[in-house]
Amino acid sequence: MKALCLSVIILLSTLTIFAQKGDVIIHPLVFSLGAEVQIPIGSFAVVNNVGFGASAQGEYRISSSLGLTLNGGYINFPVKLSSGRITGLIPILGGAKIWLSGKAYFHGQLGASLPTNSGGATNFTYSPGLGFQLGKNIDALVKYVGMTSKDKITSLTYNYNSVGIRLAYTFGN
Repeated sequence: MKALCLSVIILLSTLTIFAQKGDVIIHPLVFSLGAEVQIPIGSFAVVNNVGFGASAQGEYRISSSLGLTLNGGYINFPVKLSSGRITGLIPILGGAKIWLSGKAYFHGQLGASLPTNSGGATNFTYSPGLGFQLGKNIDALVKYVGMTSKDKITSLTYNYNSVGIRLAYTFGN
């Protein structure tokens, strides 16, 4: 949760930063709505099926090659076994988007994933990925999602990892 608060503070404080001379930003605020598919890997795949969900993301472009992002959404991982611990998650992530070329970018995010089932623990979440702008308003991101949580009763640490794809429609490009 501290990482989320820090990300929001950084995002808000950068609203006063101006682009460098010669670096023209036509639309500094960009929003997107996306559909997500995440494939569990490792021990997470033994217990849960492929997850499906949606997300909304805001991006503040500091320069033509750097943007700060804030992302929230919902994803559901159907349980394979009765011992499955996660079903629905509400990820809230902040991060940076670094444009590598005109259409490709690296996107790293940190934050928390809140469980929708009762008794579930909040998961620290991190997500590095590579994205591509497929068209003026179509964006695709291939990402790794790592989640870690500590069970309140047993004090055991659990890792939930997946590989995902986010396909989004962007507004404000």
